[in-house]
Amino acid sequence: MWSCFRLLSCPGCPRLWPRPFPPSATEEGRGERATLPLPGQPRSSRQGDKAPQITRSQASLAHQSRRHHEGRAYFSLQVISARRAFRVSPPLTTGPPEFERIYRAQVNCSEYFPLFLAMLWVAGIFFHEGAAALCGLVYLFARLRYFQGYARSAQQRLAPLYASARALWLLVALAALGLLAHFLPAELRAALLGQLRKLLLRS
Repeated sequence: MWSCFRLLSCPGCPRLWPRPFPPSATEEGRGERATLPLPGQPRSSRQGDKAPQITRSQASLAHQSRRHHEGRAYFSLQVISARRAFRVSPPLTTGPPEFERIYRAQVNCSEYFPLFLAMLWVAGIFFHEGAAALCGLVYLFARLRYFQGYARSAQQRLAPLYASARALWLLVALAALGLLAHFLPAELRAALLGQLRKLLLRS
């Protein structure tokens, strides 16, 4: 038995069991262990890269996007409540006028959601974050008033509808101006801004 042990433990004999795991890899071969970041922690780097800073206006745009999703969820819950109150089971979309007004208000708000969200972020990125956030706030408030007014009567939806349309068209204009200024040459952009400044001062 001892002879077998000596045979297995001699330096020149082949190993009959696997070697132990190699040491953990290093980032630069200088003995530094390569560790993965914990969940929620950014990966560190030698160059000192920093995470992108989020401005207050960008956070406002994200907050308004979240609030719009919450508004859509609120409108959907109101439709569910109206279905139970007026006993209109899915997939039916017709029933008493009270139910149809609530259902139509929710559908109308959902139809404009992709356009609003796209114009909000394009205007915020390429034109001005604060102006886009202000237009988005006006739009969200007008849409809430639109839904509440439409639930009462069809006539009460008109004023909030026009207000939300103006805010949305303003977002479209800001997004178009921002994209135009972004793709124009610097000299032409400076000349156009100078002419616009003169027109504003005259008015």
